[in-house]
Amino acid sequence: MFKLDDFYRNAASFDELLSDDFYTEPVLAIDSKRVDTILNAWCAASASGNWDAFVLRLLKDGWSLDFVSARLAGARPKRASVYPLWVRDAQWVLQSLELVLLHVSPDSLGSLSPDTEVERLLTEFTQLAQKQFTHLLS
Repeated sequence: MFKLDDFYRNAASFDELLSDDFYTEPVLAIDSKRVDTILNAWCAASASGNWDAFVLRLLKDGWSLDFVSARLAGARPKRASVYPLWVRDAQWVLQSLELVLLHVSPDSLGSLSPDTEVERLLTEFTQLAQKQFTHLLS
């Protein structure tokens, strides 16, 4: 089942994860490999792999390496915060695609090539989006 909080946490930018819109939940089992991979990639991108420069950069932004590591491991969106527009858009897209899938006969898709199946689903989704957009404008 799709959980919006999980989607938001997994797709959020570093700025969003480290903002006041998230809190750090103490985690029982930390996926240290995942956190290390993220930190290594971030260090490589922002400081050419120089950890001293990376840590200084974090400190300039007001974050310690310990805080960032803990937040990456246990970030959870605050319940009181309103989801950003991009998260609400993603939720709408998913719900609309589910509606489209409910109204498309699996038998009619089975006879199509995979590319044509995707094209048909996206066409129906686009038509649904146009109807909803037109309804909002009226």
